[in-house]
Amino acid sequence: MMGRRRSEFESSSSGSGLTTVRDVVEILAIVAAGVWAFYTFVYENQIKPANSQPVAQVESSLTRLGEKNGLIAVQSHLEIKNVGQAEIWLYGISETVLGSTVRRREPLATASPGGDRDYELTDDVGWTHSDPTRVFAFGVLANIADSRSHSGWNVRVGNSVPFDRVFYVSAGRFDELQTVVSVLFASKRVPQSFRLGSENGIVTIEQLGTASHDVVGVENETAATLSLWR
Repeated sequence: MMGRRRSEFESSSSGSGLTTVRDVVEILAIVAAGVWAFYTFVYENQIKPANSQPVAQVESSLTRLGEKNGLIAVQSHLEIKNVGQAEIWLYGISETVLGSTVRRREPLATASPGGDRDYELTDDVGWTHSDPTRVFAFGVLANIADSRSHSGWNVRVGNSVPFDRVFYVSAGRFDELQTVVSVLFASKRVPQSFRLGSENGIVTIEQLGTASHDVVGVENETAATLSLWR
């Protein structure tokens, strides 16, 4: 009789221990699932993107549309695409189209390709460009850069914002057009303004005053080139 009661007690104790272990395992599983859910849905989707560096891709092209009455119509296409992990706000864009002429020149007797240490080479000894002349300029600031502006663009991940303009140049005046763009973007308000280069005539965007963080972007990048020859 005593032996049977001892066995029942031992069995009860063993069952209670297994139940405790099972409860602990279930609690740990729940905690692990919560940590995984927080990491996946909160950190990866909200905290990490919000603190990541904004990244944008700028695409630009110039297209000759036609000629009439001594003028050549050219379409400028500029597109800013968010290729980062966080939503970005555009502060502003500026585009300057420069025109130049191409003239033949006699090859220099000493002209020769670079040595083995060169990593890039352009051999243009048979022709030369004139100094570029500004033929078209376009720029716009967003309201987060200048409160007087009525424009504003927030670009979500994977989305893009296009800007298209048509301008005209005198036929026979230029042989080649080249566009230079500046695009600034970030996530907080920093005052900006336009600045006209005194030497090259390129329109850029510059920050007014100081800020606790940097505005990133593409500045004075040659984005597209178009030959006006047929």
